[in-house]
Amino acid sequence: MKARKIIIPVSVIAGVAVVAVAISALGKAASATVYADVTALEKKTLQNAISLTGTVESTNLNRVFSSQNYPVESVNVEIGDTVKKGDILCTLNTEELQNQILQQQAVIDSNNINSEYQLSDAEKRYQDALDKSRDGTDTVIVNAEQSLENAKLTLEKAELDYNNALEGKNLDSETQLKSAELTLKSAKEDLAYYQNNYNEVKETVDSEDYYAIRAEKKAMEDALWERNEYKMILPPDSEPIKKYNDAKLAYEKVKKTIDDANSEKLDAAQQQLTAAEKAVESAEISLQSVLDTSESTERSRDETVQNFKSILTNAQVAYENAVNNYNLAVKESDASLASLKVSAEKERTLSTVNDSQVIILESYKAKLEDSVIKAPADGTVTSVGAVEGSIPSGVLFTVEDTENLKITASVSEYDITAFELGMPVTIKSDAISGAEYDGIISKIAPTAEKSETGGSQAAGTFAIEISVLSKDTELLIGMTAKLSVITEEKTDVYGVMYDIITVDEDGNDIIYIAEKTNGGYEAKALPVTVGMETDFEAEISGEGLTGGMLILTDNTTLYDGAPVFVEENTASEGDE
Repeated sequence: MKARKIIIPVSVIAGVAVVAVAISALGKAASATVYADVTALEKKTLQNAISLTGTVESTNLNRVFSSQNYPVESVNVEIGDTVKKGDILCTLNTEELQNQILQQQAVIDSNNINSEYQLSDAEKRYQDALDKSRDGTDTVIVNAEQSLENAKLTLEKAELDYNNALEGKNLDSETQLKSAELTLKSAKEDLAYYQNNYNEVKETVDSEDYYAIRAEKKAMEDALWERNEYKMILPPDSEPIKKYNDAKLAYEKVKKTIDDANSEKLDAAQQQLTAAEKAVESAEISLQSVLDTSESTERSRDETVQNFKSILTNAQVAYENAVNNYNLAVKESDASLASLKVSAEKERTLSTVNDSQVIILESYKAKLEDSVIKAPADGTVTSVGAVEGSIPSGVLFTVEDTENLKITASVSEYDITAFELGMPVTIKSDAISGAEYDGIISKIAPTAEKSETGGSQAAGTFAIEISVLSKDTELLIGMTAKLSVITEEKTDVYGVMYDIITVDEDGNDIIYIAEKTNGGYEAKALPVTVGMETDFEAEISGEGLTGGMLILTDNTTLYDGAPVFVEENTASEGDE
């Protein structure tokens, strides 16, 4: 707490009082002179904020690479173009590759090799997973997409309710109650769904029978038997021992892949369940708030705005979680597909019905398919590195989502403890005159940023991310943004300039008010309790405080009962 100004001694006050009496007499003779500055006490919103600068980025950024060594034939997009997932970004010149395919097919035809071989179990599992991925029937991804869509709808409703509350378009009590009840019902249904989903995932993980690695385990056990059979007569680098070591390594690798996938599935289900629990808690708080609301006063309106703002913040966090869960589901699906593909290719290679010439042909066809570079996601092309006639290298394209933006910033170690997830942030930019946007803190790094050498920086800084809540902004990727993070806020409280507060002889906080008497006004010391403090103002509370009362702003020569002179116009405004 800042130090208060100490009240002047009684002996000095007595001297001042004599002067005051003299001034009083003069004042009555010259009523135009103003001897006391006053301000009317009013309720306001107090805020403490920390200012930062950050860089505008896309929430979803995709870099496109290619491992092919064929020159770029055509580039179909430019910077700024909007693309959909699967749109062709560029194509490679595959004339040489197509000739190789024709030649290889001719070799197969001339040798009467049957390329229509029977699929192994591993290939069937891979093909089944691939079909589900392509036609959008993968259960995990479908559930994640549904959760994302629900979170998006909830967020849009929260934004609408919050904006309506800001504009004074508050719903009547009955409508608010129905809305809150429906929100709670929906949240509870989601919670039940995610609880059931978590239980199913956990049951699946707990009952994992490792069907996919039985063949690997059997191969390892066979190799172990063979190794033990010849152990006494074969050197360590002999074929049976090498065969066992290879089989053991393959078994352990596949088992780890499945274990990791199961762990990620369980973590994702737990995150979804936790988000649903928080949504129910938020909805219950919202419903209780609606039930407790009585009259539509200015205070209740402010509380309603804050309530909708809290719901909006929770909805934004839930949406971010849904996005992360969806991305995780896609990642898990891709990893599982890759694992099944490896197993399928191994089975195909080991299969006696597959000729080496067929395998070569299939590899050529795979290269041909990969020679058409497609957009990995919806978004805007923000960089093009592909050059016609050149062999692809590095990042060929960058595709970013310019609708959903975030801002990254660095916070000093002295301020980081004041930050929490969900805190509101005001966003401005010198490049956009007069515009102001809303955001929230959506991510806080758990460790300090590293220096270029890999060690922690001398003065620790922590990375944070701010999700931009406002839609249709003029913010562009790469812009520098000025951020104001509201770390503390109180609404509908009495606030005065800090210098108005002083202390009495007993060390108690007081303010001086102008109290009307028969002969004019006199100073009256009023005890107060000091609450939240900002750089310039402080919250005060206590008995006797009323809106509109006149507060004496200069307390350097005041004492309890001192006569003061207040300009009539100012006094009239205060009485109103």
